[in-house]
Amino acid sequence: MRFLWMLIPLFLTPLSASALRPMVHYHDLVAGEGDRGWGDGEFYSARFNGPQGLALSGDGLKLYVADAGNNSIRVVRLDQENKVETLAGDGKPGYSDGPLQKAEFNNPTALLWLPENRLVVWESNNACLRLIDMDKGAVSTLAGNRSLDYKDGKAGEASLRGVWNMVYQPQDEAVYFTEPMDGVLRKLDLKDNNVSTVLKGDPQLPHPAAMCLFKNKLCLADQDLPSVYQVDFKGNTHFAEKTAPLGEGQTILALAAWKDNLYALQAGKVPIARL
Repeated sequence: MRFLWMLIPLFLTPLSASALRPMVHYHDLVAGEGDRGWGDGEFYSARFNGPQGLALSGDGLKLYVADAGNNSIRVVRLDQENKVETLAGDGKPGYSDGPLQKAEFNNPTALLWLPENRLVVWESNNACLRLIDMDKGAVSTLAGNRSLDYKDGKAGEASLRGVWNMVYQPQDEAVYFTEPMDGVLRKLDLKDNNVSTVLKGDPQLPHPAAMCLFKNKLCLADQDLPSVYQVDFKGNTHFAEKTAPLGEGQTILALAAWKDNLYALQAGKVPIARL
């Protein structure tokens, strides 16, 4: 993917005679010139290289982009005609914490917005979760020892790999993340900085992948199976209490909730479905 599209209802907005504005249609061009590259600026001339993860700021004015091929985190300023800026990363693959201007990333592919103006970044090639604190203007390592393995424990000692999706659950003060390759749903407790496995070997969710919060509950889909479940956890076991399936999809890649509606991004002929 070389540019960013957002699916929204049709709203006709008059175009200014003196300037280009973000295109508004069934498929809304958010940003991107159309060719692979790296460049900030106006939405129609900015360039990306394989953007993957997206996260919206708490105030809804900034869209953060994990620009995987450029090893950087970009920002689309929705309140400034979708102007594109680079938040952190200089385009070269690396691993370095510190000020935003000096931090280095290696293939960031997923993002998650946290309260207090923070952003969690999953890096595939560094096998760790990084934390961007916008108020402090700094990047730190949140979890992961950078080994491609699977091990629970203290955040800095835990091993992570193949993270597909992340969700913040305010009630638990925890980040939940799926690892379909290992067939697990894991939890990073932000109170005690501990990583634990909360779902593993569940026959109805053998490869948990897509998830979101739906009516304040964790909603989870398997990578291969059609049913989508709302889950609660059984004490210290690795299985979950599941409600009746909320709906069924086909090769679900991502889930999103809005009010009383649950949506699935799917591979195949019907890319977006309401469950």
